Amino acid sequence: MSAHTTQEVDLGEGITTLILLALVLLSLAGSVAAAEWTDGLHILSWSVLAGLGWGWLSAKMRRIPSIGAHFVALVLTVPVTVLLVASLLSAKLTLEEKLVVLGARVLEWCERVASGGSASDNLVFVIQLTALAWLVAYVAAWFVYRRRQVWGALVPSGAVLLINLFYAAQTDFYLGLYLLSALLLLVRTNLHALERRWRAASIGYTSDVQLDVMGYGALFAFLLLVVVAFLPASAPGPTWLALLDPLQEPWHNLETHFARAFSALRAVPRPAPIAFSSSALTMGGPIALGQRPVMDVRADNGRYWRARVYDKYQAGTWFSAHLEPLLLNPNDMRLDTPQGYLRVEVTQTITLYLNDQNILYAQSQPIRFSMPIEARVATDPLDLTLARARRTLRAGDTYTVVSAISVADEDSLRADTTDYPNWIRARYLQLSDDLPARVRAKAREIAAPFSNPYDRAVALEKFLRAHITYDENVSAPPLGVDGVDYVLFERPAGYCNYYASAMAVMARTLGIPARVVSGYALGHYADGVFHIVEADAHSWVEIYFPSYGWIEFEPTATKPEIERPKRAQATPENPDVDQAAAEQRRRERNRADEMEEEDWGAALIPARIGRFDERAAIFWLVGVLVLASGIIVGVRRWTRVRRRARLAPAARVYEEMLERARWLGLREERHTTPLERAQVIGNLVPDARAATACIATFYTRERFSARPLDASERATLARAWEMWRAAWWRGVAQHTADRIFVPARRFIKRAHTNQRYY
Repeated sequence: MSAHTTQEVDLGEGITTLILLALVLLSLAGSVAAAEWTDGLHILSWSVLAGLGWGWLSAKMRRIPSIGAHFVALVLTVPVTVLLVASLLSAKLTLEEKLVVLGARVLEWCERVASGGSASDNLVFVIQLTALAWLVAYVAAWFVYRRRQVWGALVPSGAVLLINLFYAAQTDFYLGLYLLSALLLLVRTNLHALERRWRAASIGYTSDVQLDVMGYGALFAFLLLVVVAFLPASAPGPTWLALLDPLQEPWHNLETHFARAFSALRAVPRPAPIAFSSSALTMGGPIALGQRPVMDVRADNGRYWRARVYDKYQAGTWFSAHLEPLLLNPNDMRLDTPQGYLRVEVTQTITLYLNDQNILYAQSQPIRFSMPIEARVATDPLDLTLARARRTLRAGDTYTVVSAISVADEDSLRADTTDYPNWIRARYLQLSDDLPARVRAKAREIAAPFSNPYDRAVALEKFLRAHITYDENVSAPPLGVDGVDYVLFERPAGYCNYYASAMAVMARTLGIPARVVSGYALGHYADGVFHIVEADAHSWVEIYFPSYGWIEFEPTATKPEIERPKRAQATPENPDVDQAAAEQRRRERNRADEMEEEDWGAALIPARIGRFDERAAIFWLVGVLVLASGIIVGVRRWTRVRRRARLAPAARVYEEMLERARWLGLREERHTTPLERAQVIGNLVPDARAATACIATFYTRERFSARPLDASERATLARAWEMWRAAWWRGVAQHTADRIFVPARRFIKRAHTNQRYY
């Protein structure tokens, strides 16, 4: 094998590269395992190590074509994943029995998901992550050792890590380890590329250069991480994320499908505002919410600040099934539909304190917003599920919303009809087919003494407040067990998601339309403002009454009971239904007149309407300038490196010496010879006069002689370059100090002289 071929094979190898790549992959596996989505995720570390080993071996077998190596890796994914996951099953089972169990559980999961149902087998989640870890590790090793493209290793693993960190709040240890390892891996692979060029050009270099480069790289990476750690969390600003707005809807749909496919995963503690307002609300594991301010609400009164409505229940998880988009302009009247009798309009001015969000909060039922919004609704008739701003909101942003809140009294609700519209029955009486019968029986038992929906709902509310113990550290229900059944009969403990889910499900078993709503509880009231913090995140229940609309109920034991007037207080003692109906008709006529003047088609055109954000513009400008500068510098550097790579050894060193000497103030003249320039450079770097003369002499001989430098001369040239470079660093330090301190010293001396003169 030729020397050139040997260099190509050896390049990119070494224990340092392998260790750094292993740290990158292990930090990814450790981050996912630390999230504690479910048990058994510790096997991901073994999966990435196995994938790394096989990818390294495949890349070394250069006679095997790429397509063949990839096909073998895909085939091996199945047995490797099965063997690792099988180790999680009982040791009493034989390997054949473990395979049967795994096959049956995967098949059952696929059938549930394909049929549109909710699946709760976390072992399938572990299987999929194990296979993904194997493939990511294999691809990383392949790109580093066969393709010599380190970004092919860092991009897939970094994407998985970021997604996990986004959904699983945890310490920054694994992220820091990943970034440090990735930066050092970049340094190492770039050093390999330089070594390849040096060898191709027969440039001699000492082995110490590897230690120096890695040392400086480690120092730079550490300093960079320290700087990043002290940057504001909101930099460069959430408006940069506006480019991703077209992807929001597909991503939310993906979240919904994921929550349905893995409904039994532990609820990972997440910061507000998404802790109780994500696309799926689960009866999950422990929650950890702090006292971070979320928003201030200036309003005359309040009860809840609603974020999202959930209408579909599947085995312990709630989903928003009706999410048709509707774009509304500021103060658009289309949400101002009849919400039922005995309602008053309340205006709220809300100031947000969290960045990177667009969910808008309001009391039930919101009818007008002061900013452009994207409403998620069920149509025919219009039924609001969620309201989002059409731009990403920053801390300090303020908006106004008007809600039509209910002031219905107990007697009115108790006497209401049970003639529910068909659309209410279709959307809000849905239940899982496999809901245990004892849940229905328990609901009938509690409601038996009462004859109307209001009293039955109150009976369910009181039962849950007395029967379930509030516990934020509760573990998620076991796999395959309905959450409501579990909290009612097996372990009567949980937080608001458990209370609200149990009440809504039991109400539906009685034929009472119900839904779960998430957002924030009232918060602390002071000086005319409600102060809401992260710990106020909450979920509750709304029951539908045909004449009065959606009415809130509070089944959570730690929250105050809702006090309703015994008789109507906001209206006459015996409200005139005809008068109320006339008022509703008047509002509808006004709304119809306004709609005739409005172009409905404009609402269907995606538009980004909002105030000009000066800070975002500054960040964009600075970002563009930095990016352009980086591209220019990078292109110039790349061009210079390529040009020098074609030079002979002495010419390459001489050109580098000239470039560095310019940093010390070298002024070149075209008529000077290389030896004359060397004399000038020797004056700038007096500690390396001999090395400067040596480099210039070799350059002159190499350029004007037909004989190239031999091995001993190249070694002498390399030693001279090392001596000159070390002296140059000292010269740069001295030159910089002189530029800074000498003028300052002269200024101080002159000022002192002038003071004495006067």
